[in-house]
Amino acid sequence: MHLVGMSMFERHTGLNVFNMISKFMDALYIKWHAKLIGMSINDKNTMTCHHTNVVTRIVACAKHKVLWIWCVSHQIDIVIKALVENINGDS
Repeated sequence: MHLVGMSMFERHTGLNVFNMISKFMDALYIKWHAKLIGMSINDKNTMTCHHTNVVTRIVACAKHKVLWIWCVSHQIDIVIKALVENINGDS
């Protein structure tokens, strides 16, 4: 698992977020487009609301198909919510 924190001083539009991530990845490894095979996203609502098209833009510039995976914390959240609903008798 990798964690990177970056300050963003512009509006959090999809294009601005994509540009920031793209510049960061270019600084790390200029050929990242050819190496990207998978990425973790937090959830559909976030990626389609104020971060519109961030994942779509990243995947579009990749050379190969990219596997989208929900991040670990959101996978755990889904399981915990299901367990709590099961314990409470909610369906």
